[in-house]
Amino acid sequence: MEHGDAMRYMTRKDLMGRLKLSLTTTYRIIGTTRTRLKLIAAKDVVSILNNARRGGQPMLLEVPDDLLTCEEMAAELHGVTARDLYNWTHRTLKVPPHFLLNTHCRRFLRSEVFRWLDEHTKIVRRTY
Repeated sequence: MEHGDAMRYMTRKDLMGRLKLSLTTTYRIIGTTRTRLKLIAAKDVVSILNNARRGGQPMLLEVPDDLLTCEEMAAELHGVTARDLYNWTHRTLKVPPHFLLNTHCRRFLRSEVFRWLDEHTKIVRRTY
């Protein structure tokens, strides 16, 4: 494998770490590998993520490093529970950007969620 090829293929263990998935879920989403080395093409992973996009986020060109689960994203938002964040993904309008990998597996890009919050947060001014 040449130096440039290292970025084009991932092992299942790398995929589990980057997307924060269990081994069983990776088989459900990606399927089995057909190569002797058990490598998964990064372009296939990017294609799956682009097909799983929700909330109008831009197309991905590579597998992102900052994907977070509902619990991790809620911990960064301070004051928003994981259940609230999960419920936001069921809206019909103004859905936060996320990836719906299967029926229960949602992943969020940190940068896109904070951008979405900046665009959709109202400043409430109180008069006394």
